[in-house]
Amino acid sequence: MAITNEAFYEIAWRARLALVDSWCAEPGTNPVRVLHQLEFHELGNQLGLDMALNTVTGEKTYTGVYKWYPRTTEPGGALPTGVPPFLPVAIRDREVMMPSYADFGGIPARWIAHHLQSNNYDAIVELGSGSGRNLFDIYYHGGPRGPYFACEYAESGRQLTAKLAALDPSIDVRIRPFDHKAPDLSFLAGFKRVLLLSIHSIEQINRLPDNYFDVLAAAAPEITGMHFEPFGFQLGRDNEIAKRQLDHIAGRGWNLDLLEKLRDADKRGAIHMTFLSDNLWGNTPENPTSVAIWETPPKKRKK
Repeated sequence: MAITNEAFYEIAWRARLALVDSWCAEPGTNPVRVLHQLEFHELGNQLGLDMALNTVTGEKTYTGVYKWYPRTTEPGGALPTGVPPFLPVAIRDREVMMPSYADFGGIPARWIAHHLQSNNYDAIVELGSGSGRNLFDIYYHGGPRGPYFACEYAESGRQLTAKLAALDPSIDVRIRPFDHKAPDLSFLAGFKRVLLLSIHSIEQINRLPDNYFDVLAAAAPEITGMHFEPFGFQLGRDNEIAKRQLDHIAGRGWNLDLLEKLRDADKRGAIHMTFLSDNLWGNTPENPTSVAIWETPPKKRKK
């Protein structure tokens, strides 16, 4: 299996799927409980993927074999569990130390759930939903019953979402395959007002299609798009956080043009940008989360 972001996550979600099987079988469990068990496991353990080397071509490929390795103790001492009590994170243009159990991953879900309290949508769609964690978090933070569309490229990620969704049939979760490189939202036909989300998912796509936001904006008569992605360095800030993030992103072949594509679509009138802010929070000092929000331009909204 070629070494690509897509291949990595196909194996990584498969590893997590195998891990949660016994937790899902526990009486009275629910999706969030299982996801938190997985989170705690990953605080103390790191996933390693086995690779094979072709001695003729020198090319490395994934074998599909994986193993969980205990994380080494970080500087600053460790709690009894072996998890470090404080970790560096980037907020705006500086690095600060925060408790390792600070739930930065849950901030987008709470933000979105609060937004949903005063805004009615026919559907909530996450593009690159992985295990579906963000959608479950939105629901359990007071979001509507659905429908929630979990759109994920990796089949193993979709399977994991289905396993978790089966634990609570009261949530209307609908699982769809999705590829940022060839976006297809035809499954939204018939919906009028839709909230589209991406949370550190576009991050994985080196270059977006030129018509990416045109496709998203045309998926329903009224669209709101919220992107919680690591694009702060794309604003051209001259500080250490931006330089570190650029090195981190470029070194992995991750996204370099989200902001460019957003601004181009806004300039052409395909979307209307309503909010843009960089490096609001982040779990690591090299990859903080920025936020961009856009809407269907009023003149393009279909009655």
